[in-house]
Amino acid sequence: MSEFVNMLSSFNSQVATWLAPYLSQIVLIALICLTSVYGASLNKAVKRLIGQQNFVARTFVFILVTGVGIGSLIVFVSPYLVSMIKQIDRSYLPLTVLLLFVVLGVLADRKNQV
Repeated sequence: MSEFVNMLSSFNSQVATWLAPYLSQIVLIALICLTSVYGASLNKAVKRLIGQQNFVARTFVFILVTGVGIGSLIVFVSPYLVSMIKQIDRSYLPLTVLLLFVVLGVLADRKNQV
C-alpha cells in the first residue's frame, strides 16, 4: 500500500513540476474561458443599455467594453491570480489546476455552452 502511495506522490510531484513553469499561460487560458462563458451575457446587457443609440456610439461602447474592459481584466488580473496560485503548496498544484478547469466546465455547462 505504501508503495502505491509513494508512486502516486511521485507522480503528483512530477505533474506539479511540469505545470509550474506554465502557470501564467494556465491562468490566461482560464480567464479567457471565463470571459467566453460570460461574454455573451455581458454583450446582451450592454446591448440592452445602448440599443437605441446610433451606430457610432454603439460601436464605441462595444470597443470600450470588449477591447479595453475585458482585455484589461485579463491583462491586469492574470498576474494576481498567478501569485495567488503560487502561494498554494506545490503538492496541491495539479489538483488546483484540475479543479479550476472543472469549475469552468460546470459554469459553461450551466450556461449551456458545453
